[in-house]
Amino acid sequence: MDTIDMRASINNVPVFQSASGEGLVDPINSALWLVNDLIARGNYLSAGDIVATGSIIPMLLQILPGQELKVELSGVGDASARFL
Repeated sequence: MDTIDMRASINNVPVFQSASGEGLVDPINSALWLVNDLIARGNYLSAGDIVATGSIIPMLLQILPGQELKVELSGVGDASARFL
C-alpha cells in the first residue's frame, strides 16, 4: 500500500502533518478486533467495505466553536468542517 500524507489545519493555520504507517500498532490486530466486535454485536462486513485500521491524525486535536478544520489526504482528497 502506498503511503498517504495527511495535513490538518485550523482556520488555514497548519497544526499537524503525518504519513500513514508512522507509529501504528499492527493493523491486522486492529482489523481482527473490529471483525470480532462486529460479530459479537450481530453485524458483519460486506464485500467491498473499506476498513481503516488506524488514524494518522492525533487523538487530541482541540477545535473550538467557530473554527474550521481542514484535512488533506494525498491521493484521497480534502474535507473540511466548521464547528459551531
